[in-house]
Amino acid sequence: VWRAYQRAMRVWSDPFRAWSKAETRAVLHPFNIAVLGLTFIVFATKGAYAWEVLQLIGVALPVTMISAQIGISMFNRVNDNQSRRFIIALMFLSGIILILRNFVA
Repeated sequence: VWRAYQRAMRVWSDPFRAWSKAETRAVLHPFNIAVLGLTFIVFATKGAYAWEVLQLIGVALPVTMISAQIGISMFNRVNDNQSRRFIIALMFLSGIILILRNFVA
């Protein structure tokens, strides 16, 4: 168990230290795809998607693809340090939003 914990901590802490932006993306991108894909499959098997939700997904998907292309363009223009700072800033912002949502709800 301890080794698994150490490996998990290494995956999530090393990208912000010594890895290049390409190495960081190579680790985080497949993880995010796997988690989001698994979540979609689990929700679909539980019947969580009504017709209205599928329509909203159909609207959101093109916007997501365009945003991904913009992200790829930005990825190619920034250096490793800028990329690392951007990821950390987004994670910080995400945490703040989660905390604020708990106070509002």
